Amino acid sequence: MQLSEITNCPIGNFTIPFANNFKKVLATEISKSSINAAKDNMLLNGVENIEFLRKEYHHHPFHSF
Repeated sequence: MQLSEITNCPIGNFTIPFANNFKKVLATEISKSSINAAKDNMLLNGVENIEFLRKEYHHHPFHSF
């Protein structure tokens, strides 16, 4: 498969093993520290095909339930 997008990737526990099945992975997360940890984790595991993007949190009216 060519490309996968993963949202809410925390520190890459699922993203990194999942990346082996794709040519390129786009992983998004709202936490800057989680992205930094995921990048470190990616390097420690020798994975090079993940791009991490920080997304902004937008309040959704259903989150108050």
